[in-house]
Amino acid sequence: MIKELDSGRVLDQQDVHSDHFGEGITIWKDRVIQLTWRSRVAFEYEKATMKLIREIPYPREGWGICHDDELLIASDGSNLLFFLDPETLETKKTVAVAFRGKDGTPQPLKYLNELEYWNGKVYANVWGKNFIVEIDPETGWVVGLLKASSIASRHLSENRDAVLNGIAVLQDRIFITGKLWASLYEVKIKKK
Repeated sequence: MIKELDSGRVLDQQDVHSDHFGEGITIWKDRVIQLTWRSRVAFEYEKATMKLIREIPYPREGWGICHDDELLIASDGSNLLFFLDPETLETKKTVAVAFRGKDGTPQPLKYLNELEYWNGKVYANVWGKNFIVEIDPETGWVVGLLKASSIASRHLSENRDAVLNGIAVLQDRIFITGKLWASLYEVKIKKK
C-alpha cells in the first residue's frame, strides 16, 4: 500500500494472495521488491503502476529488506544480513550481526526484522523489542541503539501483538511504526 505521507490517503495498493504473508519491501530504482514471510517467494512490481512483474524464488524466510547503492540487504529473523543481487536475489555475501558483550566478546543479535539503509548504516528493529539497532554493514557490529520504549509502550498496552515493526527514511526524515499501529511517528536521532 502506498500512502501520501502528510494526509495518509491511499495512493495505490497491490494485494498479496492469501497464500502469502507479505513482509519486507524496498524500492529499487523503478521497481518495488517485496519479500514474503514463509512462502519462499519474492514479488517484483513496477513502481509507477504497482503491476506485478514477476515472482522470484527466494531461499529463506523474508523478514526485512532495504538496499545500499549496489545490493539489496535482507533479513530472515536470524542474526544475519544477506546482501543480494537486485536482479536475481542471489546472495553475494552474508554478514553476522553482533553487539559487544560486557566482556567485549561478540554476542549474536537475533530476530533482525524490518530494515532501512541510511547514511552508510543499516537500521533494524529487533522483533519483540522496543529499540532499533544501527549496524555497520561491513563488520556487522551494532554501533548504535535507538530507544523507542515510550512510543511502543503506548501501543503494547492496547495489544501485546502491537510491537515496533517499521522503519522508513524519506529525505533524511526518519519514521517508525509497528504492527497494528494506526500511527506513524517521525523521530530524530540524538548522537551522544
